[in-house]
Amino acid sequence: MNNKYKRIIFYAYRDDRGPLGGPGGVLYLQNRILGTKFEGIPIKYRFRSKKKLFRQRIKSVYKGAILQIFANELFKSDTYYICNEIGTAFALALLKRDYSLIYHQQGPIVEELTNFGVNFKLLRKPALKIIERIAFKNAKSVHFPSKGAENMYFNSPFRTCNRDEVNVGKVLHNTIDIKKYPAFIEKDPSKLTFLSVGTLTTAKGQDLSLDFMDDLLKKCNKPIRYIVVGVGPLRAQIVNKGSELQNKYPNFEFIYRDRLPHNEIMRLNEISDIYLMMHRISIFDLATLEAMSKSSAVILSDVGGNSDFNVEDNIILVNPNNYTSAIDKFLNSDIEQLKEKNKEVFDKYFSNAAFKNSYLELLENIIK
Repeated sequence: MNNKYKRIIFYAYRDDRGPLGGPGGVLYLQNRILGTKFEGIPIKYRFRSKKKLFRQRIKSVYKGAILQIFANELFKSDTYYICNEIGTAFALALLKRDYSLIYHQQGPIVEELTNFGVNFKLLRKPALKIIERIAFKNAKSVHFPSKGAENMYFNSPFRTCNRDEVNVGKVLHNTIDIKKYPAFIEKDPSKLTFLSVGTLTTAKGQDLSLDFMDDLLKKCNKPIRYIVVGVGPLRAQIVNKGSELQNKYPNFEFIYRDRLPHNEIMRLNEISDIYLMMHRISIFDLATLEAMSKSSAVILSDVGGNSDFNVEDNIILVNPNNYTSAIDKFLNSDIEQLKEKNKEVFDKYFSNAAFKNSYLELLENIIK
């Protein structure tokens, strides 16, 4: 065994809020699933520091990440780092340390923030581009959570690096935390229950999901119940559209909830038959994994990382410009069989065990 590295440290300059997605959520799962040692080498996990200096005086996540890295790692040697965001990766690049970057953003950072409606101050946009470029180019390897996310980044006009400038490593799919939740909402076997979970933004495409539902209801006479969960700028539009469809189709029931605790969302997955999301932008949506883990059939727009879920023809992918073929495929599918297939695919490719095996392979490559 190569003893060049005496320790491995995973970083995410985010608060530890459990497995709720993003860099902090992935670090939580890395910690819980990978453990504290690999082939005799200690593994540590570092979230955003709770010290007042980092939390009260430094508001920027990038400045805070850089300061925390310099404070903790300036005099540390024989260490390999695995970063879940570009702030810590950028700081480690400045220190000329060995690290891998796992990139969880939806495209280049400037593009993602633009899509979220961020108004950039004068120098923020060029500063973010510099941070991203240095973080990418100096990494020993850069990993994405899906092939779609990788292609989305390198095909984007906002990218700061071309593919040939970066050592792109193996895709590292995310996973979810599996828990058992008490049953307090009963399944309605008389209806097909659809579920959509996500912020009500153009990126998440909940408005398109209702357009898809409209086209489906024109061909389907079965009783359908559609549950939408989320808050965001499209709330009024989506609630109004759902109400219109409920008035238009006697076999359709629309249910909207804004915020629900995670255990309730997982229970909704358990009582639902089909998970529906028509993302305009998606790298690798953890809510889809949650639905698959609870044996839901899944209908997704054919964009970004959504195709990565479709490893055994288990997902109905929708052409964003033409819903007809996907609707026909759905109407001719055995829904119960699709539900079972998605659970099998989750267990095989996206479970905690699969997540662990991918990271063990990464660690094996690092130390050898």
